[in-house]
Amino acid sequence: MTGVSLSGDNAEFFLAVRRPNGWLIVSMCLVAVWLSGLVGCGRPAATGGGANSQPASATADQATTEGDSAGNTTPEPQTAYHEPRVARWQEIEQWIGQQKGKPVIVDFWSTTCGPCLRELPHLVKLNEELAGKVVCATVDLDYYGDPESPPASLVPQVSQVLQRLGARTENFVCADADSEVLAKLQAASIPVVLVYDADGNLAKKFTNDANEYGQEGFTYEKHIIPLVRKLLEP
Repeated sequence: MTGVSLSGDNAEFFLAVRRPNGWLIVSMCLVAVWLSGLVGCGRPAATGGGANSQPASATADQATTEGDSAGNTTPEPQTAYHEPRVARWQEIEQWIGQQKGKPVIVDFWSTTCGPCLRELPHLVKLNEELAGKVVCATVDLDYYGDPESPPASLVPQVSQVLQRLGARTENFVCADADSEVLAKLQAASIPVVLVYDADGNLAKKFTNDANEYGQEGFTYEKHIIPLVRKLLEP
C-alpha cells in the first residue's frame, strides 16, 4: 500500500479518529456544526420594534393605499347603480322592443372578458352624458349552462363590477347559456354591442369576428358613440 504523509491539522484529525470512541467524538462535533448552520438559515429575528417595524399585512395595506392614490388599483365602490336581474334572452328582447322612441344600446359582456371590462365604463359614461336621450343596458353572459352555477348565483359577482362602475344602466344576467345567446346573435364571442334606432330597428351589430376593427377591436369612443350621436340628429 502506498504510504500517506499527514501533517498539522490532518494528522491530529487522523489520530483523533484512531483513539477509542474517536468516531463518536468526531460525529458529535459535526452535528454541532450542522445545528449552528440551521440557526443561521432561519428567519431573522425582528430588531428594534420601532415605528418602521410593521407586519406584512400592514405593508400590503399601505401599498394598496398608495396604489389607489396613483390610480393603479380598482376604485372604491360607488353606491348609485342598478342591481342586475336575471332574465331569459327572450325577455330581454321584449324589453328592448318596449324602448321605442330612443336609441337603445345593449352591451353583452362577462366578468372574465378583458375587452368587455375595458369598454364597459364608456357605456356607463355614455348613459350619464345622454341621460333621457338614449337607453343603455348590459347583458352579462357569465352563465354557460352549468347546473351547479345557476344564473342567480352569478348576481353577486356581476353586481360587484356594476357597483364599482356606478352603472345606472338597465342590467341583466342572462339565464340562457352564453353559447345559446351568441348563436342567436350570430356572433362568435363577446364583446358584442347592439345599437337600435328610435324606431326599434337594429342600426348596427358590433362584433370583431371578422377582425373588422383590428387587434384592438371596436371601442365606444371611435365607433359606437359616433353612431349614437348620428342617430340623435334631427
